[in-house]
Amino acid sequence: METFRELRKFPLTDRVLLYIKNKIKAFLSVFNLEIRRNFLSEKFLFPVDCTEFERSTILLAKKYSMTPYERLWALTYATKYVRTKKIPGAFVECGVWKGGNLILLSLLNEHYGEKRKIYGFDTFTGMTEPTEYDQDIWGESAENILRNSVYKDGELSIHCFASLNLVKTIFKENNAPNIDLVVGDVKDTLMVPENLPTSISILRLDTDWYESTKIELEVLYPLLEPGGVLIIDDYGHWSGSRKAVDEYFEGKNPFMFPVDNDCRMIIKEK
Repeated sequence: METFRELRKFPLTDRVLLYIKNKIKAFLSVFNLEIRRNFLSEKFLFPVDCTEFERSTILLAKKYSMTPYERLWALTYATKYVRTKKIPGAFVECGVWKGGNLILLSLLNEHYGEKRKIYGFDTFTGMTEPTEYDQDIWGESAENILRNSVYKDGELSIHCFASLNLVKTIFKENNAPNIDLVVGDVKDTLMVPENLPTSISILRLDTDWYESTKIELEVLYPLLEPGGVLIIDDYGHWSGSRKAVDEYFEGKNPFMFPVDNDCRMIIKEK
C-alpha cells in the first residue's frame, strides 16, 4: 500500500483508518515497535446477538477480505435468515479476491449442519477491463485508477488479484470445504449452464463494474429463490455497479437496505 490512491477502493471510514494505521506502523517500525490488537475491544465490533463462533469466524474471514466488518455481519445475518426461513439454494459470490467471504460462508455452513453448495466466480487474475460507465465516487475513471495501482498476487489493491493457487491454499489452511470455484470472466463463465446452481439463497455481487454486474443480475438473479438475499457490495462506490443495478430493477422498486455507505441488500419478493 504505497499511496492514498490505493485505498480508494474501500469505504471512506476504512480508507482513512487504514491509511493512518499504515503510516503509524511504518513510523513505529523504525524503532522496532509494533501495534498489536487489543482483543478486549473486539467485543464492541459485533452486534450483541452475534454468537462467539460467528465472531471468531468473522475475524478469521476478515484476514482474507476487503469487506468491512459491517458487511461481514450482514452476510452472517443473511445466512441466519435463509436458514431459519428454510429458503433453499446455494450461496454464490461473484468477485472472490482471497476468499474471505467464502470462508465465512463455508464455516457457517458446516457449523450449522447445512449442506448448501457454495460457488465462487472470479477471474483469479484480477479485475476485468472497465467501461466508460465505471467511475469511483469522486468521478475518477476505473481505468485510470487501475493504471496507477499495484498489480501483485494477494496484494491489497483495486486490481483484486489473488491467484487460484493462492486462494486454494488459503481455503486448505483454514479448513473451508465444499467451495466450487469457477474460473474466468463472468461474461463467459455464466454462459455455461454446467457452471450454475439450480437455485440460490444468497447472491453476493462484488465485481464492481457495469458489464459484469449486469450479466450477473441477468443470469443469476432469476435463480435467486423468493425470499433469498441479494447483496451488492459496491452500489454506493462504483457508478457502473449502481447503473447496472438501477437498470435491472427499473420499475420494480425493491426495498434496498443500506448496510453501509456503499453496500446494499435486497430480499427478493415472494
